[in-house]
Formats: sequence, C-alpha cells, structure tokens
Amino acid sequence: MRQICYLSITLVAVAMPCVSAFPKPDEDSKPGKVELFLVSPAKAIFTGDVFPLKFLWKNGDSRAVTLLRPLDGSECGWRKVSYTWEVTRDGKPVQRGGYGRCGNVNLLTEADFFTLLPGKSSEIEPGFAGPVETFFPLTDPGVYTIRMVYRFDPKGREKGEGSLGNGLLKQKFDAMPLQEFTSNSIMVEVKTLPPALKAAKVKVVEAEELSLTACNHHNKLTNERTGTAEHEDAIRKAKIVFDVAERRANELRAEFVRFRKEFDPSK
Repeated sequence: MRQICYLSITLVAVAMPCVSAFPKPDEDSKPGKVELFLVSPAKAIFTGDVFPLKFLWKNGDSRAVTLLRPLDGSECGWRKVSYTWEVTRDGKPVQRGGYGRCGNVNLLTEADFFTLLPGKSSEIEPGFAGPVETFFPLTDPGVYTIRMVYRFDPKGREKGEGSLGNGLLKQKFDAMPLQEFTSNSIMVEVKTLPPALKAAKVKVVEAEELSLTACNHHNKLTNERTGTAEHEDAIRKAKIVFDVAERRANELRAEFVRFRKEFDPSK
C-alpha cells in the first residue's frame, strides 16, 4: 500500500487563559437590520497561533431571513454566496495569500441554509470560510483589524463540479434575494513568540521535515520495488525509520501544545 506523506504545519489553537467562552457584542440588534458580528475570546495571540473566531448573526428585522453557511468554494468566489475576509495590519492592507484546492465543490444540502426568526441570533463556525490564517498570514507582529463581508448574488455563476445537488434545493438557492452584510471590525495583537517557545517550535518543524523525508524515501523504494530480497529488506528498514521519525514528530507536537499553554500572549 502506498504511503501518502504530508508536511504538517504547526498551527496551535489554544484557549486563552481566563477566557472560557466567545463573548457576545454588547449592543442589541438594531431595529430593521440583519447584522453579522465577528466574536473571539482572544485579544492577542502569538505568531503561528490560530486566531479563534466565530460568526454571530442577529436579526433585528420584523421578518425572518434565510442565509447560507460558508459553502465549499464560497471562500474563493466559486459560489453565488461568498464569505470574504478583509484584513489590515497597523492600518495597512494585508496581501491575501494563495492556497491550493481541487476543482470540485461539495453538493448543496439542506443544512447549508439557516433561518433567523425576528429578534433571534445564531452563532456559526467559519467552516469553509476560515480560519482567517488560511488566506491572510498573521505572521508579522502588529495589530490586525479583521472583518468579514457576506454576499449572495443571485446572478452569480456557480463554478466547480457538482455544486447544486437536487432540484428543490437549487430552486430554494436560486430564489434567494441579493444580500450583502459587512461585519464589525475585530482587532487582535500578534506578538513574537517568546524565545523558549520559539525554540520548542523549531524542534517540531525539524522533526516534521525529517518525518516527511523518511516517508518520501520509503515511498520511493516501494514504487521502485524489484522483488529482490535486498530491496524488500531496504523497504522494511525505511518503514521502520519513517515510523520512528513520525512518532517523534507527534511527541514533539504534543509537548509543544502543553508548553504553549504556559504562555499568555495577553500579558
């Protein structure tokens, strides 16, 4: 069986000390408005951390409103509904980074829709829209300002293979009106890793690179299998080396997560 190798990027989502829940914005829903808020328990993070964010929708209108969760492809303009991050650092726009993805998108399902009754609110996960670090690297120290723009364009074109699912859902999807909502702006300070934490992270990265190298070597020998006893022995030994390297990388990842909790970026 072919071994597939991945290089893990050590991004650690850690609950911030003294904060146990995502706070709600202080203000009530404004009459006649549907509003989108970004909420987070974190005011500061270290470089390499994942900034924990959720979306909070509030309906201050007298009518129910139907919205869509982030769909597969809505983060890159492939769907009629889009979730778009806008990020600045110290007041200057941050360049959106590139990322790879396949040309297929998940089928539309009933669970992709949600309805907000008048005066009600709903908190949802970013899902396919996030985390923000997927698209904007929060790697340089500074104060970042982040907001989200939700837009549904009924005249937009669906891209990617297999996007709309069954006929009834497509009709529901196509019947939705033009919508655009811009969230509040939320700020987070990104701080440089303390020296001890940085040294621990370097060890993790080095171990992950060794694991990837060992995995690739094992794959190469397996794909070039000759059937000789010498070659089979080389494959067996390469697999042992890979297993040891991967186990060590996993141990260092776990140690880093435990060590990371001793540091509070808000202080």
